[in-house]
Amino acid sequence: MAFATQYLIDADFQDLNPISYGWSIAAPGDYDPPSKRNGFCLHFVRSGKGTLHCNGKNYPVKAGQAFLMHFGEVCSHTADADDPWQLSWVGFSGRLSGGFSALPSVFDVPHDLLHTLRSPQSETDTLPYELASDLFMLHARLVQKRKKKRDYAQILIERIQSSYQEKLSVEQMADELGLDRRYLVSIFKKQTGFTIQQYILRIRLQAAKQYLQKGYSVQEAAKLSGFNDVYNFSRLFTREEGYNPSTFKKIVSQMKKEAEEKLK
Repeated sequence: MAFATQYLIDADFQDLNPISYGWSIAAPGDYDPPSKRNGFCLHFVRSGKGTLHCNGKNYPVKAGQAFLMHFGEVCSHTADADDPWQLSWVGFSGRLSGGFSALPSVFDVPHDLLHTLRSPQSETDTLPYELASDLFMLHARLVQKRKKKRDYAQILIERIQSSYQEKLSVEQMADELGLDRRYLVSIFKKQTGFTIQQYILRIRLQAAKQYLQKGYSVQEAAKLSGFNDVYNFSRLFTREEGYNPSTFKKIVSQMKKEAEEKLK
């Protein structure tokens, strides 16, 4: 690293709480190793370029863009070997921070926002308040403005389809989107015809059927599909499909045998 300055803050603000702040001029090929975030971390690329590595994917990032490391994600990043970047960043948590989860991992930044975070000279008593003010402005420009354009039902569908194996709660997902729980439930039902819990169950049962078709045991299929209780899984599967998972496995096995016989 050619130059870097970082401050650890955590002023314990409730809505948007800055917990770290920094600025760096990277050397060619500088690599920031993987680490799990205890909050969100928003980076602005002032000049140069590099790559964000997150969730098994590589995202090229260039000057005029920002990249966001989401809460709980394990991410790293690498400065370009020929045109290393200059970064400023702020890590934050708080009640309103979940709204930033609606942002993509990498996005273009309006020019006037690119230099929102000033180059730190020294830590002062007012720094936490200045950063909190900056975060509220970023929330208004990046999060609130996008809310008018986002299809929250579709965002939630994609979230459920990619995370059905995890423990999902309506409250948690509403917080991630920065929305009121009742509002999210209402718009999801209106646009899909399902309640959120009904849709989660639908996706999990579809996944369970696929695992059973691949030869997984009932217990394995239940666990891989997000069901912690095999008995509850069997009960719900039977209620929705008309027969229990073991019977479904037998039906699939018989159909495969018949198909194989026809090919002989």
